[in-house]
Amino acid sequence: MFSWKSRASTIGSYSTSVLGGLVIVLALSSYILTPPSSILDVTLTANSLVKLHQYRRVGGDGALFYFDLKTDLKPLFHWNLKMVYVYLSAEYKTQRNEINQVVLWDTIVEREELNHTRKEAKKHGQLRRRPIYHTKGVLDLEDLKCKYILLDDGFNLRNQNVTFKLNWNIVPNAGLMFDQIHPKTTSMVLPSTYIKARRDQDYSAEDEIN
Repeated sequence: MFSWKSRASTIGSYSTSVLGGLVIVLALSSYILTPPSSILDVTLTANSLVKLHQYRRVGGDGALFYFDLKTDLKPLFHWNLKMVYVYLSAEYKTQRNEINQVVLWDTIVEREELNHTRKEAKKHGQLRRRPIYHTKGVLDLEDLKCKYILLDDGFNLRNQNVTFKLNWNIVPNAGLMFDQIHPKTTSMVLPSTYIKARRDQDYSAEDEIN
């Protein structure tokens, strides 16, 4: 009963229970410590439409945008938050689908990047093989082109009212990931006719689709 094997088994069981409880508390802390999305001061503007075009090879309309985005993501970070996946989405309705949602741009902000200078952030991004859009957690983007095309599954984008939203996914060290959406949105009504690219030298939609 008092052999070293029994004592080791008792200590191991107790330690496992304690560690399991700590992990549960750590996971629950993400929901408690993460502030509501409205705490962020967000400025979001879809400032120009680059192209509205038919892509017959994929069977749908495509649209390209430039946008402005300003916000400070640091209030989201706490001791259990590993990174935040930030993305800009476009939403609209069609007769076929009540809700159409397309991601137009995204980026990742890691906790370790919050103390980086701009030079250090660029070096870190090169190591991660991804661009760094923020400086110490602050996004200050002006006239930035979307990374992805707003591609419809039909020819429904003309005269369409498109709403743009800023979303992010909370990625904790322990616990489940969850999404937040900022309540502030911006909208744009697309023209009734197709338009050619206004910045062809700067952005090629055909290259991205191919």
